[in-house]
Order: sequence, then C-alpha cells, then structure tokens
Amino acid sequence: MTIIKSVKIFIIIVLVGTPLIKLSASQVVKFSSLIVSSYHQELEVERGLIRALQKGMNSISNSTVLYMDTKRRTPHSFKEISLSIQNKILKNKPSIVFLCDDNALKYLGNFLADQGVPTVFLGINGNPREYLGKNQYKLSGVLERGLYLRGILQLKQFFPKVTNISILIDNSFTAQSISQEIFKAQESKKIKGISFSSKILLTFDSFKKAIKDANQLPDTQLIIGPMHALQGKTPGSNIHYKTALKWASTHYKRPIFTFWKDFIGHDFLLGGYVIDVAKQGEIAAEMGQKILSKKPLGPQIVTPKTGVFVFSQKQLLKWKIDTSKIFKEKIELID
Repeated sequence: MTIIKSVKIFIIIVLVGTPLIKLSASQVVKFSSLIVSSYHQELEVERGLIRALQKGMNSISNSTVLYMDTKRRTPHSFKEISLSIQNKILKNKPSIVFLCDDNALKYLGNFLADQGVPTVFLGINGNPREYLGKNQYKLSGVLERGLYLRGILQLKQFFPKVTNISILIDNSFTAQSISQEIFKAQESKKIKGISFSSKILLTFDSFKKAIKDANQLPDTQLIIGPMHALQGKTPGSNIHYKTALKWASTHYKRPIFTFWKDFIGHDFLLGGYVIDVAKQGEIAAEMGQKILSKKPLGPQIVTPKTGVFVFSQKQLLKWKIDTSKIFKEKIELID
C-alpha cells in the first residue's frame, strides 16, 4: 500500500462559477492552480479556452476558476474585483496562476509578479509590457495577436472584387486592443488593394444601423469583431452577443465573416480565419507544467503562428459558396 505522508489541499471560495473539469478521486493532486478569467462563465464555456487549459493541467493540478466578468461590468468596478481576487490568492496560496485575457493581466499581473507567484498569461491582445512595466520578464504567456490581418486579406479569395472592408466592434478593452493592433492609431488602412476601417458601436441600435448602412454599399464586406459590450435601450442593460449576431445574419444581404469560432453558425456568421483559443490553452498548460516541474521553459512569450479556417456548413449552402474552389488547405466545418 502506498502511503501519502502529506497532501496540501487548497480550497478557493468562488463567487461565481465552478471548475469546468474535475479530477477523479483516484488522481493524486500535487499542485493547485487558479485560473482567472477576464470574462464570465457562459462566454468561457462557449469559446473553450479554459477547458483546453484545464485539460492540459489536470494530470498534476487541481484547478479553480474565478471570473472577473469585465465584458459586462463597468470599468470602475474592475479594481474592486481585482482586490478581492488578490485577497483570495494571498489566503489560499495557489501553486500557479493563469491569467486569461487582457484585463486579468492588466489588473493582477504586477501583483502576482511582486508576490513571486508563478504566473502564465494567455489570450493577450495588447502589449504585455504596457501592463507589466519592469515586471514584464517575470511572467510567461501566450499572445493572441498577429492573425487579424491574414483573416482580413482572406476575404479576397471569396470576393475578388471587394475593395472595402468594415470591421464592426464594440467598445470593450479587447476591441480597442484589436483595433490598435490592426490600425496602429490610424483611422483606416489599405493593403493589397483593400481599404479597411473599423466602426466602434456602443448600443444595439447603433449596431443595427451599421448593418443597414452596409447594405447600401455593394463594394463593402463586413467582419464582426467583439460584440459582448453592446448596450440595450435601458441604461446598464447588456445585449447578448448572439442576439446581435442573429439579427445581423437575418438582415445583412451578404455573408459575414469573423475572427471567433463561437460567432460562427447557421443562425450567425459564415466563418473566417479564426483564432484557435484551444491551442492557446494547450500552450499555456505546457508552460505551466514546465514551471511546476522546474523544467526549462524556452521562449518566455509565445505567439501562435497560425489560426484555422472555420465555416458554417449551412451558411455556405445558404450563400452557395464552394470552399473546395477557394482553399487548398484543410478547413473545419461546423453544424
């Protein structure tokens, strides 16, 4: 019989949500990991980032998730949320912390670096140096940047005559980071004969107007970016992003593209060159395992080199698009 002399168990009280993956009773938990999401549980379940991260860590670590919910909460509450999480970290002392997306890194990164807590970030659109300053070399992680321009230029394969692309985004921090990454503080950009610009939308009504206006521009194609922060008619009310996507799919007269897999579907958007969030979770888990196992980490910050083409099969049929005539590489079809 094997006798375990001491097992440390860390219990973290979660205000919202529960772990997405649980260990079986037969597994020995050597470490504890805390995953801090910038977003809310429903969104994380749909996009699968945390699921992939937990899958990669659950052989050596029992994980718990905290949700900052910054897509739906107002910015003035972010500091209070981060202070609450800091107190939980000090109390429970997790073996490692994973920070998912920009707000988690922005509000908790320096605290964790100063405390000496092993930390890995992932899903970052901004520049980690802007969040961490002198602490930038103390943390490791995975960036989400660098795939947007390729996704935009791929539209030329579908519509060779397209000359203008309009990217619709909300006013969230993620959207602002993406806009900065693409446009570099310019209002518009032109590459390979395609002019593209972004439109920041605050409300569902402004979103509807943007769709109607785009219908009057036959040489313009739409890409829809982050839409989790759209406000309704009542102050403080939030419109579910799927409500906005379904409205756009019903009222726009051409197929719509996106950067996110969970925006794609028969009632939603056609598809596009999307960010593989599961791959980011896998890479971050590999980093976490190496840190906890005291193995050499290699490059401190990693940017995935490729995304994946994902399309809704029903949307392709709706618009009579044959991808075999467009792509030589493998694509993923859903629904």
